Amino acid sequence: FLRSLCSGLSGHGVLVASTRGPSHSFVDLLTKSGFSSIHVYHKSHDSKAVSYIIAFKQFETRVKWNQNAAQITLALHRSIIMSSPQSNNNAPNSLSHFDEATMLSYQIPQRAVQDAFCHHNPSECQLDVMGFHPTTKNLPPTILKVAKSSVGENAGRGLFAIDVIPEGYTIALGEQVQSFHLPPSATLVMEIMAETDHKNYTDYDGFLTFFYGYGYAIGHAMGWTQYVVDSGRLLFANHGCDGKDNYGPHYSFTEKTVDVESIPEGLFEEIPPYNPVIERHMRHFICSGRDRTSRIIGVGEEVLTNYLTYAGKNLVDWKYDVLSLRGQCEGDIVGDITGYESK
Repeated sequence: FLRSLCSGLSGHGVLVASTRGPSHSFVDLLTKSGFSSIHVYHKSHDSKAVSYIIAFKQFETRVKWNQNAAQITLALHRSIIMSSPQSNNNAPNSLSHFDEATMLSYQIPQRAVQDAFCHHNPSECQLDVMGFHPTTKNLPPTILKVAKSSVGENAGRGLFAIDVIPEGYTIALGEQVQSFHLPPSATLVMEIMAETDHKNYTDYDGFLTFFYGYGYAIGHAMGWTQYVVDSGRLLFANHGCDGKDNYGPHYSFTEKTVDVESIPEGLFEEIPPYNPVIERHMRHFICSGRDRTSRIIGVGEEVLTNYLTYAGKNLVDWKYDVLSLRGQCEGDIVGDITGYESK
């Protein structure tokens, strides 16, 4: 029945069901039936507490679930205008127990929901999901210095180790939770402005360059593309051309050898349809680095990452980003920051 129901829904279809509590068997059935994003929330008023499960057919639809207060307010006003004729002034107030603050509270599952989930799925509740783990070997940002990059003449600034950095260490973990975050809604607005408002583009050219040049697009945890810029020195880490990266995941392929027409399997982290741990720690999950040094970094050696992990998640953006990295590594083109500063 659920599989047929899911198939019959439109692309942005939503299923809402009331429950007596988070039913893990029901969540599993929804996942197996084809629903890509599932959330549990509770509401209580008039001494009545009710639990609900909401399931989205397409994962991208969860961007509506993660709207900010301003977007929710606008959506509520539009809904009221469309559903309540002006002539019906005596209609009961359908929002007596709902506003943007209430909706924002629904986005964060209760601790009891997380505990129940972890009881049934202990392997998906490790602390490193949030980027923090008691055994994490972390080094302070003072182990790094900023200087002219050794990657190439037009590579701009880079990060260099002022002491030996052992393998398996993360750097400046405390700074990473303070990263600049451009959520999907803001990212979409900025991209629309960049594509359509050419007359006033220079008014926010610097802002876009800051996010595109120093930042990186991360997964679709909130439903759509979002950008993060490290708040500390790590934002100066350059791409390690031809597999010379030493910080973060290291792969057998490089920007030179990877297929531009096919995204390697397992390159990007998959977000499960249902995981209240991630939802309760969304900011940490998005901004907290889980990168580690892939080998020993010597004194004076530049710290390099693999920008392929930040490339576009669809084939069009993937091809553009890979070709851009190839051009920068070969010295044919310059990056966003160098190009902006040379204007």
